[in-house]
Amino acid sequence: AVEEVSQLASEGGAKKSVMLPVSAPFHCPLMKPAEIKLKKELEKTEFKDHQFPVVCNMDAQAVSEGSLARDALVSQVCSPVRWFETMQFLVDQGVEAVIELGTGKVLSGLMRRFKKDIKCFQVGDPDSLQKTVEAYKLL
Repeated sequence: AVEEVSQLASEGGAKKSVMLPVSAPFHCPLMKPAEIKLKKELEKTEFKDHQFPVVCNMDAQAVSEGSLARDALVSQVCSPVRWFETMQFLVDQGVEAVIELGTGKVLSGLMRRFKKDIKCFQVGDPDSLQKTVEAYKLL
């Protein structure tokens, strides 16, 4: 289906169409069955209020209440990512450093393009975690 849409877009005059190397159609309504299953599972789990707010990429808002964080996790499955608005929210809040969790540096790279002087750390294994902790102490 995605390939067909890409072809139609090209035929309709689109300048470029890129297939993303992902395993599922995240952040769109095609994920509704997964969203429903995730909601059922997360409802079994207690979410405590946070010590630090979590910024949701679907609405660029910070949440500290556990139940709101649970709802946001569910909603983000089908909601589009509002990357620019989320990064702008962080900058407006005075954030000077970000930590990207997981392997890779894609999000850190995008953030650096958005705000050149921000400090970005990547944590993907115990060694990089230790390095980030040490570097963060120097900020």
